[in-house]
Parts: sequence; structure tokens; C-alpha cells
Amino acid sequence: MNAPPTIPDSVAIPQQLVGPLRLTGPVLDESLYAPLATYETPLWASCNRGARVTQHAGGIETVIVRDCMARSILLNAPGARVAAECAAQIESREEELAEIVAQTSRFARLKQLHIQVAARSLFIRLSINSGDASGHNMVTLAADHATTWLLQQFPALQYVSVSGNLCTDKKASAINGILGRGKHVIAETNISRKLCARFLNSTPEDIARLNHQKNYLGLVLYYVNSLPFLMAATGPEERDYAFAAQIAIMPLAAFTGSLVAGLLPGIVARVLGVPLQDPAAYRYPLLLASVVLIPGVLALIPAGEVAANEGRSARTESDEEKVPDGPASRPPYALIVMMVVVVGLRF
Repeated sequence: MNAPPTIPDSVAIPQQLVGPLRLTGPVLDESLYAPLATYETPLWASCNRGARVTQHAGGIETVIVRDCMARSILLNAPGARVAAECAAQIESREEELAEIVAQTSRFARLKQLHIQVAARSLFIRLSINSGDASGHNMVTLAADHATTWLLQQFPALQYVSVSGNLCTDKKASAINGILGRGKHVIAETNISRKLCARFLNSTPEDIARLNHQKNYLGLVLYYVNSLPFLMAATGPEERDYAFAAQIAIMPLAAFTGSLVAGLLPGIVARVLGVPLQDPAAYRYPLLLASVVLIPGVLALIPAGEVAANEGRSARTESDEEKVPDGPASRPPYALIVMMVVVVGLRF
């Protein structure tokens, strides 16, 4: 067998301190610097400018709303009725469960018990106070002991996993914002109109308008209009191609876009003979992305024909049932290319 290739023990990522950040509030009241490691080196200047603005604004007031660590046990019951009955009994014995959790660590204390029944599955979410520790391993140990106790007290239940993904760990989930996981911190600062003009060369109204039009309206228009546009731009024979291509291409374009975005700065840096810390390694990929968008813009030209067709009188029911003679329409290749470009560059 061939020996596996050797790789370095570590990878160097450009890093600088940004700040000072003036943090105020009941927990912390001091100025500090924060390390920022990134290949997108222009972020250093951007973050330093933001820190400077908030410093002149009196700092960033922070408050910890919720502090806990969670793990969700997944157990199966013979049926939905047994699952619901066991869930009710477990909730009534929360104090006993809290004693089991407290035995696993000097710091672990059960703060909240939340049970979700899905068909015959029980997702039992334990939230603990982990002291100064982040608590990932602590709550997993507590969940493991709690699982042993639950299986002893409820023999009808069957073990599935110590983590049923309702925690939710390392994934975007609204339940973490609702029930809490980790430190839920709210940070706020009040930047005056004078500071906006002095440091940001803008006004509060212009910043709010840009945020709404770019981050909300632009993205919403893409998702809201893509499906009706596909319906209007394709015929019955080609519509299956278009919708199937949309579903298949989105994850592929996301993966490809992320891969290309990670490789381009290094390639450009080698070609120019500059280190990755140099802004030129990122300036030229951004310019290239603008050029690549041109085919996507050109693909939008047929949208005018779609709008014209929508303005025509509706077909009668008998006309819709007729099948036109001749060869079937081709798949909308231009539209597919546009979708690839738009979705890929978003990532």
C-alpha cells in the first residue's frame, strides 16, 4: 500500500487585533482588543473603523439574557400514546432528574427540561448551568446519566441517541433563540447622526435604506419571483426540466461557489507573487466575480418576452388542452445558467 500523503500540522491564517472595543454593562466595563483571523483581510480595517465609531459613541452596552448549555436525549416508545404518557410522567419528576444531573459535576445544575414528542419519539432537552465552563462535555455526561436513569424508570422506552439534534449543536435553529443554548448576549450602541457623518460618511437614513434594499428586498425578490418566473418562462414540456434543475443546482452551486471562493485568493496571490495578507489577493477575485455576473445579466434579457406574454389574453380551456405539433421545446439553458451564477456567487 502507498503511504498516505503528509500534511502540515497546522495552517497559517492571517490574524490581527481589532479594537479597542469599549464594552460596558453589568458583567464587563473595559476596553479590549479582539483577535480576528481571516483571509478576507479588508475586514480588519472595517472592524477597526466600527470599533472607533462605537468608542466615540460611548461604547457597546452588553447584557447576558440567558446562559445555559443543552443536550437533547432521543428515546423511542412502542407507540405515540406511550410516548405522550412517558413525557408527562418525566415532566412531573423533574426534581428527581435534577438530582441525577447534579451528581455528575460540582457545577452542573438542571435549569430547564423541555420534551418534544414526535410520533413515537421523545426528544428530551436538558438545559444546565455549567458555571464558567462552556459545558458541552458536562451536559453530555449529564445527559448520559439521565438516559440511564430514564431507561430504568421507564422500561418501555428504547435508547436511540444521547443527542437527538434538538440541542441544537453547530446548526442554525430557532429553538436555541427561544429556549437558549450558550450565552445569549444582547449588544447595543447608539451612533449619532454626527458620528455617522464624521466616521461613516453617511446618514442613518441612507444606512437603513441600504440595509433594507440590499439585505432584505434583494434576497426576497430572488426567492419570491424565481418560481413564478419559471412557470411563466417555460412551457409544459420543459417545466419539469427547469424545476428539477433548480433543486439540483442550488446545493451544487453553493458547494462550487464556496470551493472557488476558497481557492481563488491563493491562486491570485501566487500569480502576483504576493502573500495572502495582501489586499490584492482578494481585490482581483472580487473583480472577476463582477465579470462572471455578466452572463447572468444577459440571461435576464428573455424576461421581457415573458412579461409580454403575460399581458396577452388568457387562453381558453379548450386551447390549453391542445398539444402543439412539432418537436418539444428545449430546456431553458439560459435560465439554468443564470440560476447557477446567482446562487453560486451568493455563497
